[in-house]
This record gives sequence, structure tokens and C-alpha cells, in this order.
Amino acid sequence: MKPSEIQTVIATITNVDANVGLAVPANMRRYIYQYEITNLAAVANTVTLGKREAGAGVTTAIDTISLTLLNDYLPKPDGPLTEDSVPLFIIECGDGTNSFIRAIGTVVGNNATLLVRYVDGP
Repeated sequence: MKPSEIQTVIATITNVDANVGLAVPANMRRYIYQYEITNLAAVANTVTLGKREAGAGVTTAIDTISLTLLNDYLPKPDGPLTEDSVPLFIIECGDGTNSFIRAIGTVVGNNATLLVRYVDGP
């Protein structure tokens, strides 16, 4: 992975399971290298990151993050990305299907922000 290949998407997370960013391009993989979550809720909030691959109607959880206080912040991994960085998750996309990063929080309304750094590739 070259740092110049990194793409970034920022999303507001709600209590409704939703896509984060655009679909993974057909016949490609989305290599997720880093994400950062900030709690916007004044109460405890659990955020679930997921993936929906190949147009399947079910979101598969890939990580669950508990945030306790307003403005709690969690970067994963902590620290800068380098050429030696290993992806945390990989989302696959087949031919003519849609695969997405997904996210949902437990608090009603806009409850967190999510920043994801990724690379699309073979």
C-alpha cells in the first residue's frame, strides 16, 4: 500500500444501519487500513461497523466499539499509516454486485462520526 493510494470517507452514524461511502468497484476489494470514531451522543453509544458483500441483504459485523462519553474518540490502529501497514478488514465485491462498508449506532439520531481510510484494489 502506498500512502498516495489512500482514499478517505467521512460519515455520520445514526441508529439506522447504513452504507458508508460508495460501493466497492466490481471485481475489486476494499482494504480498510484505519478508522476513527467520535461519539456525538451525550450518553453511552455502541457503534457496529459491518460489511455487506455481493449484494447480500444481511450486514455482517466486523467490529463493535463502545464509546462512553460525549466526544470519546477512538482511532484504530493508533498511529500513522505506513507502506508496511496491514489492512484491518477486507471487503470483497463480485461481478455486477454491490458491496459496502456499513455502520450503525445505538443512540437515536446522529450519534457518531466515522472516518475510514481505505484502498480499492485487486
